[in-house]
Amino acid sequence: MDRTTPLMIALICGNLVESRHVCRAVIVHSSGRLLDTWGAINAEVYPRSALKPLQALPLVESGAAEAHGPPDQGVALACASHTGENFHRDIVRKWLTWMGLSNDDPECGTQEPRDEDAARDVIRRGDTIDRVFNNCSGKHSAFLPTALHLGEPTAVYTDAAHPVQRRLANVLSALGGTDLTTTARGRVAAKTDAEGAHIGIVPECRIGIAVKVEDGASRASGVGLCALLDHLDLLDDQAREGLAPFMDVSLMNLIGDPTGRLGPAYDWRN
Repeated sequence: MDRTTPLMIALICGNLVESRHVCRAVIVHSSGRLLDTWGAINAEVYPRSALKPLQALPLVESGAAEAHGPPDQGVALACASHTGENFHRDIVRKWLTWMGLSNDDPECGTQEPRDEDAARDVIRRGDTIDRVFNNCSGKHSAFLPTALHLGEPTAVYTDAAHPVQRRLANVLSALGGTDLTTTARGRVAAKTDAEGAHIGIVPECRIGIAVKVEDGASRASGVGLCALLDHLDLLDDQAREGLAPFMDVSLMNLIGDPTGRLGPAYDWRN
């Protein structure tokens, strides 16, 4: 069904709609056939980190994941935006050491851990924050073994002319240009970004789902994606329970009292 009306996620306090997040959304079959749409789906967007699972494909397809590091953990971090916890950083450091590279080789900036406990530990210990702490260091560390495996230079791999970037461009072009990283009983894999884009795949149904929140609010993108999964009847009671924090978000004040909820603003299914 082709709907021009966007999917709307609302913050409702009492009986008042306090704010609305306008979302574009699409459900598409692997053949390219559009199964359902909401809003102006042809408008271009930057999917940002939501593309990480696709950017990790050359790591696996080239054989680099098996040849240059811990394949399972490495691929998982390549697809993720991690929170800088100790075990995240340890995996990246071991991976770089395995390749004979240093913490300075990933071409991403430094960043304090997004996990609050990890950030406090870093301050308490007086640790030096390096590039490994960056939430994208897994992705960047995945570009390096691919270059090594294919005999390419590891320096300046973020340049658009570098073989790593040309290969990524070819992958995205071949796939049509398309965190709550979670599963619905193993049937769905999804990845979000920092500006309200959320992309999911349902391999058994051969479909993909994409949501883009116009104002970039990540708090609405997970709600939108879960609403579409429910619309597709992919969630049983156990999955709904597990995804409850994303399906119908309760807002609390500082003493823990509920003050509102975030959810679809109207019956958008019809």
